[in-house]
Amino acid sequence: MKNLKKEILCAVGITAIFMLFSFALRLTANGDMDLTYYKNMMLFSALGFALLYVWWHGKINFLISFLFFITAFLSAAYVKEICFMKLNGRELIYSLVSGTVLFCLLSFFYGISCKVKSHGVRLFFQGIIYAVGLFCLLFPMLIWGYYIVSGQLLSSAILLTLFQTNMGETMAYLRGQEFFRWVIAAAALSLAVLMYVWIFQRMAHDKQGGKQVFTWSIGIYLCIIFVYSIPYAVNSFAFKTAADTVGVLREYKEYGADKEMRIERLRQLNDLSVEPRAKGIYVLIIGESESRDHMHLYGYDRDNTPWMDSMNEKTGTVVFKHAYSNHTHTVPVLTYALSEKNQYNDIKLQDAYSLIEIAKASGYDTYWISNQRQYGAWDTPIAEIASTADHQVWINGNVGTRDTDSLYYDDELVKRIPDLSGEKNVFIVFHLMGSHGYYGDRYPLAYNRFSGKIPRVDQYDNSVLYSDEVIHEIYGTLSAYPNFQGLVYFSDHGDDADAGKGHESTKFTYTMSHIPLFMAFSKEFLSNRIQTYEMLQAHSQDYWTNDLLYNVMVHILGIQGIPHFEPKRDLASPEYDGNPDHLYTLHGEKKISDDPVIREP
Repeated sequence: MKNLKKEILCAVGITAIFMLFSFALRLTANGDMDLTYYKNMMLFSALGFALLYVWWHGKINFLISFLFFITAFLSAAYVKEICFMKLNGRELIYSLVSGTVLFCLLSFFYGISCKVKSHGVRLFFQGIIYAVGLFCLLFPMLIWGYYIVSGQLLSSAILLTLFQTNMGETMAYLRGQEFFRWVIAAAALSLAVLMYVWIFQRMAHDKQGGKQVFTWSIGIYLCIIFVYSIPYAVNSFAFKTAADTVGVLREYKEYGADKEMRIERLRQLNDLSVEPRAKGIYVLIIGESESRDHMHLYGYDRDNTPWMDSMNEKTGTVVFKHAYSNHTHTVPVLTYALSEKNQYNDIKLQDAYSLIEIAKASGYDTYWISNQRQYGAWDTPIAEIASTADHQVWINGNVGTRDTDSLYYDDELVKRIPDLSGEKNVFIVFHLMGSHGYYGDRYPLAYNRFSGKIPRVDQYDNSVLYSDEVIHEIYGTLSAYPNFQGLVYFSDHGDDADAGKGHESTKFTYTMSHIPLFMAFSKEFLSNRIQTYEMLQAHSQDYWTNDLLYNVMVHILGIQGIPHFEPKRDLASPEYDGNPDHLYTLHGEKKISDDPVIREP
């Protein structure tokens, strides 16, 4: 009885220490501080480790092997910080949980194997355990190995580049690295393998176990939490890098299959031109998950849009009060917004010209600069649209669909603005990460300004403040050019941060569709095209859905001769129909006029 009490107290103590370590670990990285998403898994894995600790009777070799295993997984994530990239706490927790659960399973079955009397069977069993363990350790070890060799973070984008080049080019790249770095990397990886084998062999001499019912209970529990932890494991940095690479390799094939069709379509656009007085530099900024309900520009109680507020007081700025998204997810939104296809016409999406194609064919030098990921099941359609741009810059090295991380904050986009001196006709598109996903991950600590409401709301408002500054910096850089004409900013969709529903369409609220639409034009634009500006200003109180962006953008860009011109869908046209009874979101499922905000007296 005394031993049982002692073991229970020991398990509780170890669990508490593990949880404290998890919380402390979380504080060493950036990002949101809300542990709601993973606190249960932290507790389950902590308890699993505590039970194994008791089962191994607290032997020092068990602890040493655990520390080795966990250090490998956690340190791989910290390579991001070594490379001066953003590391969020979520990645650390995922790495800790996945590493802990894997180690617990391996150590448990290794302990079971030590009890097998048959030497041959025991060696076979342990050989499988060694192989599985080394396979799991391979992922963090490769990240460290690549960093030692190249001084860079091994990302999915780099792996995809290696896979997509021929073997000769790949080997030439690898041989181009310094020889001594290869020696260090090989020595480090070999040492890690030897340590892993040596530590587990030492555990073979330790006593483990207890009553049979206790052993079986631990085994069943570990199997359960292993299944439960799989989503955490695949989102840990090391595993995610590999999993996303494999998944997106399939996407490459589908992406390439449509390339010739896009090229041929461009060849057919030979009757387009730009109105002479409209020529110049135009900027389109695509925001992410920003709801106008949380913008001071639109009456929100927090001062989180200082630049837009100041611009709204100047001539040349137009703020549209009733802009809506055509859906609540990025791909359906932007495939419509950036093409002829909208909710109100019969054009097939695969036949619809994109805004980039039209601008390029009419004579604009086109740029696409993005902090969103280039390839993944949800992103590839947008990449297809962007692929026809003359110049593309993708700063987000992540691929796949498992999270919304980026290696950089959005201000990195400002640094990637090209020198446009001497350029006469330029259309440049920026795609922000904005307020996507975990709001606290979207801005530097210097923008952690708001507090006092629900934490996620505070973080969301901070991300809006940061986006305002990024747009300000983009505008400041490009408006300095003498031929700058104007900037248009809109968000793909909103987010319901107050209700904590994000922008999931199955949980639709109209807040998810409330977006900003902001335009700022130069004095030259006002001088040459005052009628266009006045018409936009006249429609600033009308209702609008962002699948009609294509229509107004080709007008602002001054493109003539476009196919399928729809004046009723063009904000800059006197014929524009902004009646909310005629407009929809969720691709026709929800009527804009049913928005409770509109129906309020």
